[in-house]
Amino acid sequence: MADLGVISIFSDYWMAADDYYWDLYLPFVGRKRADTMYPLKSLFDHGVNIAVHSDFYVSKPDPLYAIYSGMTRNISKREFNERYSESKKYRRSIDPKENYTYGEVGPLSPLKERASLDSMLYASTMGGARSLFLENEI
Repeated sequence: MADLGVISIFSDYWMAADDYYWDLYLPFVGRKRADTMYPLKSLFDHGVNIAVHSDFYVSKPDPLYAIYSGMTRNISKREFNERYSESKKYRRSIDPKENYTYGEVGPLSPLKERASLDSMLYASTMGGARSLFLENEI
């Protein structure tokens, strides 16, 4: 992908085992595929340009959340409270385990795909500038 100049753009809101994981990913693609959908570190390691985005207007722009979720493959406690505080269906987990049970919102497997702080800072800044072909201007 890097040799072809492919730019991979990730939304920080999907890099966790959350309600989308349980209600959309697993039923349609199964656990093995769902757990390998966001191979962030592998792509960085292979030199692929990565940018992160927020899906703004659908979700709020929050670059620090993008950095957090890329590094932990989880949603923050604040984000969990904002999205799930009304629901008894989901519970937050910070335990990085391979086999969650339905309703646990926690780190997306495999944990080896967590990105470094430097990588996520790059994806949040220069990765986006390169994806727009504006790396020399912004």
